[in-house]
Amino acid sequence: MSISTLPGTAAVTIADLCDVLAWGWNGEELAERVFELRRQTIQGLPPQGLGDPQVFASLFYQHPDSWRLLVDQDRQVVGCWHFLSLQPEGLARALAGELCAQTITPAITRSLRTMGWHDIYVLSYILQAEWRYSMSSLRFARSMFEVLRQLAQQKVFVRELVANFATQEGLALARGLRLELVGQHSVRGGVYHRRLPELLTQLTYHDRRDAFVGQLRELYSLAEASG
Repeated sequence: MSISTLPGTAAVTIADLCDVLAWGWNGEELAERVFELRRQTIQGLPPQGLGDPQVFASLFYQHPDSWRLLVDQDRQVVGCWHFLSLQPEGLARALAGELCAQTITPAITRSLRTMGWHDIYVLSYILQAEWRYSMSSLRFARSMFEVLRQLAQQKVFVRELVANFATQEGLALARGLRLELVGQHSVRGGVYHRRLPELLTQLTYHDRRDAFVGQLRELYSLAEASG
């Protein structure tokens, strides 16, 4: 996926692994830029909220469909969403509010190249303050569901969606998706949960920019029907 300028917002772009490689960023530089955004956007973030740059470099490179960046014209990272497909042990820890950036390792993750059903944990959904209430924020949120559609077309589906939200934009996303608050996270914010197939049956869309929601719903309906 090449870099795409958001309509009407030429100052920011959504970027993926192909883009950051083209810019010459290595994995650790990418991780450090995301960590810096976490420091800027999550008030009072303790050390547990930041991971090992080498570990996250590996996660970003090995799971390129699990994240996207919002980048300004100076290539400063102003937004990031990042989720991980988890093994059962990791999912249990996520639901208990015990999984944080510092304790995440590749051993508890699953590859999104594996067809079938996955359980995901949204570790980051963060935006710098000036972008929180812009059209860019809406399109950035859509980009996550566009990736989920691409994965579904490859027969990769999400069953359980767990998230740790500690920012205004994260809380707004939780409300919009009607996620259930199931507890408090040990580091910051709350732990939210919902089954994605159930969520998709209740999502509505109002114009052709969101038509992919209907396509995603149809793909999931077929997957559930086939077992």
